[in-house]
This record gives sequence, C-alpha cells and structure tokens, in this order.
Amino acid sequence: MDLDPASRRITRVVVRRGKLFRRETTIPAGVIASVADDRITLGVGADEVKKLERGVPGQLGTAPAA
Repeated sequence: MDLDPASRRITRVVVRRGKLFRRETTIPAGVIASVADDRITLGVGADEVKKLERGVPGQLGTAPAA
C-alpha cells in the first residue's frame, strides 16, 4: 500500500503474483469497489486492469490517475 502523507489515505495497492517470476501490478485506490476479508473487488473490467502499469518487484511505480 502507498499512503498520501497529508491525508493518510491509501492511494494505491500493489498486487503481487507468482513465486519464482514475481510480478507486481499497481492498483489505484480509486478503482477499488469493495474490500472483504480475503478479497478486493475492482470497479473496472479486466481490460482496464491490464492497462495498469506493471511495477518492478520491490518498487512502487507511478499509478495512472483513477
């Protein structure tokens, strides 16, 4: 997660996939529709998620505007 220091609100979440060849995708907080115990539901389709920036493992990139 990345926080806005002024508002202390979450601005983006990093989703990690894979074990050997780990990939990270930065998800802007504005596209999160709901959060449950073990699930985050997005308010956009799979095509929009594919357009999101792919991060470098261990580094947060710049997320596109929501």
